[in-house]
Amino acid sequence: MRRGARRHVVVLTLLFLAACGGAVEPETGPPDLAFGQRVCARCGMSVDDPRFAAALREGAEQGSSSLFVYDDVGEIFLDMAAPQGIAPSEIWVHDAESSAWIEGRSAHYVRGRIASPMALGIEAYAGAEAATRRAGEIGGEVLGFDALMDLARRGDLETNFNQEDAR
Repeated sequence: MRRGARRHVVVLTLLFLAACGGAVEPETGPPDLAFGQRVCARCGMSVDDPRFAAALREGAEQGSSSLFVYDDVGEIFLDMAAPQGIAPSEIWVHDAESSAWIEGRSAHYVRGRIASPMALGIEAYAGAEAATRRAGEIGGEVLGFDALMDLARRGDLETNFNQEDAR
């Protein structure tokens, strides 16, 4: 191939990558989300609110992962508890206070009168103190990862507090 033609191929490739966003999703760790530009893996709604964003990675330990992004923290539990559920190698949730990604298995979850995107009423917190304070404000409860998984497996996760006065 001539040198001039090779340059054109390189320029066209770079333009194509720029048009596609150019960013390659990492195979491990929390995803790089552009809010309002991704849709929920479960409900198909736009992932708009960082307080409730969540993500699962399947197969990260093999070096080739599948990423599932959610607009409501509660939906990750519903998908994992489904009969043919996702078996994640990584779970990431946003801390409701800082909107920073935190590891989902170690998060402290508040369930109560919370106006979440799918009305599941769940927020995640990095610290137990913040979760306890929030639960007290809304008359909710603080749960760990395993407790929420148990609720989802029993089909009780969607049976939530009265959402009419959710905050």
